[in-house]
Amino acid sequence: MTNAQRSSIWPLFVLLVLALVPRLAVAPKQGHRGDEAANQQFSLDMLRYGFDFYRETDSCYPPVMLYLMGGTSAIWSALGGDLTPGGVPFRVLIKLLAILADLGILLVIYFALLRARSVRQQLLYGCLIALNPVLIYDGAIWGQLESLVVLPVIGAVIACQHKRPHLSLSLAALAILIKPHAAAAAPLLALACYQKSGLRRTVLAAVVAAIVFVLLVAPFQAGSPPSMLVTNMLGHKGAENVQYSSLNAFNIWGLGGFFESHYHKIAGLTYLTWGLILGGLSYLWAGFVQWRNREPEGLWASLTLAYLGMFLFMTMMHERYIFYPAILATVWLIVDIRVLWSWLILMVLGTLNMHYRIRIPNWGFLHQLQDSYIILYTGVALNMAAYALLSRRSALNFSVRAKKTVN
Repeated sequence: MTNAQRSSIWPLFVLLVLALVPRLAVAPKQGHRGDEAANQQFSLDMLRYGFDFYRETDSCYPPVMLYLMGGTSAIWSALGGDLTPGGVPFRVLIKLLAILADLGILLVIYFALLRARSVRQQLLYGCLIALNPVLIYDGAIWGQLESLVVLPVIGAVIACQHKRPHLSLSLAALAILIKPHAAAAAPLLALACYQKSGLRRTVLAAVVAAIVFVLLVAPFQAGSPPSMLVTNMLGHKGAENVQYSSLNAFNIWGLGGFFESHYHKIAGLTYLTWGLILGGLSYLWAGFVQWRNREPEGLWASLTLAYLGMFLFMTMMHERYIFYPAILATVWLIVDIRVLWSWLILMVLGTLNMHYRIRIPNWGFLHQLQDSYIILYTGVALNMAAYALLSRRSALNFSVRAKKTVN
């Protein structure tokens, strides 16, 4: 390795250390007790039942998540590791999946978007990922695994921008089989692939992605009815447990109280119906943004708006679902500094919204504010403001380009 290569890579090592230290420091501590217990049990069940998992358990995790959880646990067990439920080693093992995904996001962003920049910019923008409070809180503190979904989605966006639609849509299929939340990204990715690579290559890429999907599902599906794919793998089995307007989410439905039935009505329509209408309109807006804006920031913008719109306007939203627009907005910020204020709002409120649920660390003064609903009402208002600002920035972007085209 030459001196020039060493000097160009040292910021990455600094960023990796900055990312690892806080995550490993908090990983041994108890996060969300119920989610940790469920993830540990699914890992053990995957070891016990293998590809008969869905026939023997009541899990709604898709196959690739089970490959990751079961595979990690199998390796740890083979090395003599402790898989006692509730124990610190098992807790850290599961959280390590999220931590490694965080590092993967950092590596992808660094090599795709930062390596050609100055050392100062590499460190500054790299810290947006390495020390991102939403990333750290969701994975290393809470014990959730959303990072595993966002990593292939980010990879899919970058592959699309480099005119590699086969890789892009295959990564989207992989992400959907980690958690179905990634399905919201698939149509926008397909549209962007069409814009970048043309119809023929996009259709062929979709066929390849479908094959990848089938191959990953097939070992679990063998000998089972086709309906199992929907009821077990894509999360519908547990849907009856989340039929509420808002599950602690700082969105418009949270203003009326958490855990209200989404079958209550306004103007003759249920909350669920209104949520689908408003969420659908916000998704169409995201699609329009993508259609009009073909610049590098376009897909980051449309995906951020799509996920933030669904979080704000649809029912059945958990508080941690703000994770998706918050992290996508972070990448948008790296390519367009003009979204700084909206990003700051999402970072602060994303962290506070997750803290609202599990209250780690245990700060009494913050609990008092939360219990008085000050943070809730302010949070909803600021989230709406962030959505409006991001929408305005997107509209200005393609409006300016339209004027340049005319001139």
